[in-house]
Amino acid sequence: SSVWTQSLDKPALPFVMHLLSGLAHSHPRTQRLIVEANLLQALHTLEGMSTAAKIGTMAENVLEELRDENGGVFKTEVDAMRKNTRATKLAAAEKHRQDVLKSMGLAQQQGGKVTAGVIPKSVREIEVDDEEEAFTCMVCREGYKFKPRDVLGIYTFTKRIPLSSVSTSGVNPLV
Repeated sequence: SSVWTQSLDKPALPFVMHLLSGLAHSHPRTQRLIVEANLLQALHTLEGMSTAAKIGTMAENVLEELRDENGGVFKTEVDAMRKNTRATKLAAAEKHRQDVLKSMGLAQQQGGKVTAGVIPKSVREIEVDDEEEAFTCMVCREGYKFKPRDVLGIYTFTKRIPLSSVSTSGVNPLV
């Protein structure tokens, strides 16, 4: 949000983070005050941010002080927050991956293998008696008959052509 962005630009923030890290080092009372003031979640949010002033690294240092000092009193809280964030990001990435695969007409099986979920209509309409004449992989020379549910790669030859010559002359050089 804009409030976070404006707060990250404050020139005093790096000094405050260094001060907080120093105070939390081997001082259980300060560590307890940090936790009681509900700063763990804010520090964890800052930990994931990248700024020129390296606020994320400084927040990580404060959390490490809380996690490791005095026998790791707050180790479980810090580790639980990090684990929860990691799981949330993994779930979001997996959902995005499934959406992309679905939009491409592909599906992921239980083992993580990607297969053709729906064979495109243009491919279904092609009827070829001989396997050699059907679509085959350019690398292994095997096709749909060998592994009908697997996705075949499509290799294309592409060549860049300048569009300026096409648009300025008014004549299509490809015709």
